[in-house]
Amino acid sequence: MSIISDLDQWSDAIDRHDIYQGPGVGMYDTMSQSYDLSTPVVMAAELPGPVLELCCGAGRVGLPLLAMGVDYTGVDLSQAMLDQFAAHATAQRLDVAGRLIAGDAANLDALPAARFARVMVPAFSLVLFEQSAREALFRSVLATLAPGGVFTAEIYTDTYYQDVFRGQQSICEWSPRDHGGYLVSFAEIRGNREEIRFLEQRLDAPPVLLHTWKWVYTSDQLVSELVAAGFEITERRPSVCPLAEWVTARPA
Repeated sequence: MSIISDLDQWSDAIDRHDIYQGPGVGMYDTMSQSYDLSTPVVMAAELPGPVLELCCGAGRVGLPLLAMGVDYTGVDLSQAMLDQFAAHATAQRLDVAGRLIAGDAANLDALPAARFARVMVPAFSLVLFEQSAREALFRSVLATLAPGGVFTAEIYTDTYYQDVFRGQQSICEWSPRDHGGYLVSFAEIRGNREEIRFLEQRLDAPPVLLHTWKWVYTSDQLVSELVAAGFEITERRPSVCPLAEWVTARPA
């Protein structure tokens, strides 16, 4: 039996949205607060210079970097996420004019002719790219790094899937929400993809089902692909998030 298939069939009768669009933006913005923030902030301080964040979302990493005075640029495919980023920046009196770019992280032609000391992909966002897109992304990164610059990405460890799924195809987690309702998270492995659904039930509103998916992808795969793309691995640092690490590389 497939939990995801049952959910998708049931969701024909309720609101269903991509997690990076519409009602999903606010929920993802809230959930992303549990990701590792301290490590990218420390890294930005370790290597001063312009920082480019790919898949920057609503600014979980970018906002504190801007507050630190970092020369920051963020790229995201979702304009809704960038609008949320800009709203947060306005509330914090941070200037993001010209710093937020709507575009594909695998094709950085829209960037100004700038070179960055560090290009980073936090929050496991590389799992959203299939292999050919990752290869294109790595080529784009090589073209945007300044001399001495590095690329850093947060990714799952090689034991992540066996530790989380424990031999099962599907997992389910329930958690309370601040508004008094609850959120149920469903994940299911289908070949080399992980299908994910979030069911939010508020006390004063109908249920909403949010959907997304990600490729099954781990740190050893990332290391292998970076080396093949022309990088040299310089560091593998544990993430604050369990079963994750940061991989840093420089052009070989």
